[in-house]
Amino acid sequence: SWKESNIENMEKPDSMAYGAMLRLCGARGQPERAINLLEEMQQFEVKPTTLCFTSALKAVSKSHQTSLRYERGTSKVNKRREMITAHHGKLARTIVILAENAEVEQDAGFVSALMLCAAAAGDSATAK
Repeated sequence: SWKESNIENMEKPDSMAYGAMLRLCGARGQPERAINLLEEMQQFEVKPTTLCFTSALKAVSKSHQTSLRYERGTSKVNKRREMITAHHGKLARTIVILAENAEVEQDAGFVSALMLCAAAAGDSATAK
């Protein structure tokens, strides 16, 4: 959340400040934190940009890729991968719903990030 960031001398964060934090979430693969920030923006009535949602979707994609990379073992791999994919699918859906509710334009960057999520999950039909 914004309060956790401990940034001094900033009374009310704007969409640019939240956007920077969301880009960090995207780079680090932290989708849950990204969703929390998007919900916090709603709470503080800060209008998110398309880039905010694009960064959140990139966080889902990166997190999914990282989760599968560190997958160990062979006996339960497929079941575990299904659980990971389902979890990240729910996160991506949540972000899309938040974007629709915020009535932001779903531009080429947004669609590209959504396709990255699908590709990371192995859903090549949707990614195409």
